[in-house]
Amino acid sequence: MAEHRYNEDHTVRNDLYYTHHRKGLWDKVKPLEDKYTMLTQKMPFNEYIQNLHNSKISISPYGMGEFCFRDLESMVVGTLILKPSHAMVDTLPNLMIDDETFISCQYDWSDLEEKIEYILTNFERLNTDINDRIREIFNKNFTYHNLCKYYYDVFTNLTGVETE
Repeated sequence: MAEHRYNEDHTVRNDLYYTHHRKGLWDKVKPLEDKYTMLTQKMPFNEYIQNLHNSKISISPYGMGEFCFRDLESMVVGTLILKPSHAMVDTLPNLMIDDETFISCQYDWSDLEEKIEYILTNFERLNTDINDRIREIFNKNFTYHNLCKYYYDVFTNLTGVETE
């Protein structure tokens, strides 16, 4: 759905940004419905996951941030993600790398159809390359050791915290 209910985070209204971005996608997708098979309706979770698994592309607008649960769901089932660039997003470890772990497009969706065609034309190569890269990054960075070390570093470098 393009319309998001009223929402605040830390007393700042954030639903307008979300709604504006999603509405832009809906406006671009609507004319393409006759050309491509698209699922846009809400469905039960298990049905959604099965359809996601059977899909070639998951078009993923920003959620309440650039990275969304939909992105992880798509990665888990091996569906290629098409979403706006993450070039300005800094995460650790970074699983969202433009045109390496997902196909990036313009924030305003102006190149959406061009990117869909690019993915469909190069699907076999992109599907293998991108999904292999995701697994490689995940296996290298998302280990128990790295996760524990990350939080250890966060907590040991806190200042102004008293211990007993």
